[in-house]
Amino acid sequence: MTSRCIECGKCRNMCPVYVALRNESASPRTKGMLENRKLHDKVFYLCTLCEGYKQQCPIQKLEIDIVGARERLVKAGMELPMNKIMIDNLRKWGNPYGKNPASD
Repeated sequence: MTSRCIECGKCRNMCPVYVALRNESASPRTKGMLENRKLHDKVFYLCTLCEGYKQQCPIQKLEIDIVGARERLVKAGMELPMNKIMIDNLRKWGNPYGKNPASD
């Protein structure tokens, strides 16, 4: 999927991750640029999925498939270590915390 991002950067100040980090690589614009170029990068994990970028988008049609990008990263073996631990815990214990439900 192509994001249709025109790379203007007006979305940045609506992104809580960009506001917290003040790093262009964490901005929705960077994610849109990467998606436009069909590039995989772990920067897609730096997203709260709030879709705040849509409020400032001048074309009002910006769609960034963050979840799809994350799925592609996992399939490409670019999964975060904590995500692997969480998946293992879900498989073993039925919860993401690694807690034995029988011991409660």
